[in-house]
Amino acid sequence: MTTIEKRPLQEAFPDHPLKTIDECMTELGWTSERSASHEQGTGPITCSCGGKVKTGGWIGTEHAWCTACPKGMQLMIGFLPGGNSWGACVDFDRFAIPEDGRAWIPENVWGLHE
Repeated sequence: MTTIEKRPLQEAFPDHPLKTIDECMTELGWTSERSASHEQGTGPITCSCGGKVKTGGWIGTEHAWCTACPKGMQLMIGFLPGGNSWGACVDFDRFAIPEDGRAWIPENVWGLHE
């Protein structure tokens, strides 16, 4: 059986520098009670505009978005929009998941809002 060497996840998204949760939150100007690496999670997140940040996903927590403005962030190993009526996930057999947590982008790819 032939083993395929996995490529870095960043190669799947050349136009989107991958970041950690904390790096995305800093870039978006979001604040929270605790860092993303805390054993209890971040706690409530507030956007720089003062809006409440919600989280959600189809396979665990995959995205976060501000309820008052268009800011958001997306986990690029989660379920991603592919078009108007479909989505897909990264091929985990082809791409290595970064051990440093850099798998997020500071972008509201689903256009979520309230």
